[in-house]
Amino acid sequence: MKTLRMITVRRLPAMLAVVASLVCLWSTAPLAAADQTVKLVLDGAGATTWAIGPIKPGDSGIQTLTLSNSSAYAGVLHIWISSIVNTEGLNPESESGNTAEPGELGDYLLFKTSSTSTALSTNIAMPALINNLPYSAADARYIKIDPFPAGQTVILNWEWELPAQTGNDVQGDGILFDINYMLEQTTTTTPCWILIIMLGLLLILWLIAYLLSGIRGKVFIFDTTTVVPNALVTLVNSDGEEIRRYLTKRNGKYLFRSMKRGDYQLVMASSLPNYEQVVLPEVLVHWKKFQRIVRDLFVRPIA
Repeated sequence: MKTLRMITVRRLPAMLAVVASLVCLWSTAPLAAADQTVKLVLDGAGATTWAIGPIKPGDSGIQTLTLSNSSAYAGVLHIWISSIVNTEGLNPESESGNTAEPGELGDYLLFKTSSTSTALSTNIAMPALINNLPYSAADARYIKIDPFPAGQTVILNWEWELPAQTGNDVQGDGILFDINYMLEQTTTTTPCWILIIMLGLLLILWLIAYLLSGIRGKVFIFDTTTVVPNALVTLVNSDGEEIRRYLTKRNGKYLFRSMKRGDYQLVMASSLPNYEQVVLPEVLVHWKKFQRIVRDLFVRPIA
């Protein structure tokens, strides 16, 4: 008898559990550092370094940058300030502070940001002093565009203002600093428990399909409703090979599952003395995976 190889129902839950564990590990694992940065194109003067000054109280201005995500990935654009250098004015005699110290413009100059993107957000009260702006991408304070879709271009405005009531300490002073931009790739991950539930539902659907599928039926005495228990039914493939055997239950039922797709014939073995099988066209079946086929078999007394 030829034996078909198949995944048993008992093995399937364990296999799905292993798959669920691997999927959960994959979905919660952080991306490698090399994969976290997405190419960002900065278009416009002052994209990295910005110098302001000399200015006087009441002055204001705006710096406009065009930012483009030229990659194929969406991301979060982090914005922060670094390398702040305050410079003393050329004519410091009118100042009231210590002229030997660096300039004081950074203590008074106010900044705020705006953008054509509605995704621009910050947890900093604007306008803000430069010392209150983020100093790194990991700073608890943030200015970011989230999300920054692939292929999108946005305008980012940096507005600055030196309040009119600022004293002479900043007269002629300047400030130099870097504006940093990093586009971090975002990954959409499904929570592990959702994946486990989904796999569980797939398992349930698989089990339902498995339990409802197969070639099944009853063995009757021809032209009656009398079932025949202990009748040996064999399943034969198109090559004439016997694939399975089934001894009918007390209710006359037989059942074959988990066959390869193909053509089969149902044959009654000579286990019923004084009876012969009534061969009908329906005894030939074409079975597909997870298909349900019902075929009743009939025997009749030998005349």
